[in-house]
Amino acid sequence: MDKRSAALKKRLNTDRIITLVVAFLMIFVGAFQFITFAKSNDTLAVRRGIHSIFSAVALILLYLGLNRIAVTGKPFDIKIINILRAMAIVIMAGGMLPPFVEGFISVTQGNTFELRFGDIDIFVPLAGVIVGILSEIFVYGKDLQEDNDLIA
Repeated sequence: MDKRSAALKKRLNTDRIITLVVAFLMIFVGAFQFITFAKSNDTLAVRRGIHSIFSAVALILLYLGLNRIAVTGKPFDIKIINILRAMAIVIMAGGMLPPFVEGFISVTQGNTFELRFGDIDIFVPLAGVIVGILSEIFVYGKDLQEDNDLIA
C-alpha cells in the first residue's frame, strides 16, 4: 500500500468516526429539544428537534457512504449515488418540514397557521439540491469509471 492510499484510508476512518460522533450528538440534541417542547410547549424547540434529527439521519447516510468508499475503494458506485440521493431528500425535507410542523402544532392549540416569508430557511433545501446535483455528477463519474475499467 503506497503512502497516498494509506493516508486516504486513515482520513476515511477519521471522517467516519467524527461523522458518527456528531450524528449521535445530534440525536441527543433532538431528543432534548422534544423533551423541552413536552415540558414548555415551545414550538421553537420542535423546530430545533426536527432539524437535529434530520441532521443526524443525513450524517448517518454520510457515514454509510464513507464506509462504502472504504470497503470498495471506489467513490463512483451505484450504492453511493443512491445514498447521496437519499441525503439530498433528507436535507431538503429537514429544511422544509419544521415550519409546517410548527403550524400544525399551532392549529392544534387553537391558533391559526401563518407561513411567513423567512419561516423556511432557503439555504437548507438549497444544500439538499446541491447534494442532489452532486449525486448526478457521481452518475457521470461512474460511467467514466466503467468505461475506464473496460479499456484497462
